[in-house]
Amino acid sequence: MNITKNGVLMLATAEASMLGHTYVGTEHLLLSICSLTDATGKSRKLILKEIENLVGRGTPQVLSDRYLTSQAKRALTDSSTIKELLITLKYDFGSAASIIIKNIQEKR
Repeated sequence: MNITKNGVLMLATAEASMLGHTYVGTEHLLLSICSLTDATGKSRKLILKEIENLVGRGTPQVLSDRYLTSQAKRALTDSSTIKELLITLKYDFGSAASIIIKNIQEKR
């Protein structure tokens, strides 16, 4: 499977919409990468649970990529591959994605 940043962004936008969030953040980028790469869905479920604990859910709505947070924009701009994007998400301390990754690692 050839995963592109554009594909990750499109799915992240859909994930944020489904969760009823009014923005597309690093947590949605992380969730979309897991959705595209995790055949069992186990990691996606863990990340989704952490997003719900951290941010909660709202009413599903329609979003576009113009609702990207500044951290999500920077993560996408600063990385040229999906692997680099994951590294950026993990080490962008203070971002929702890095908090989620840390929480999951601590629970293991």
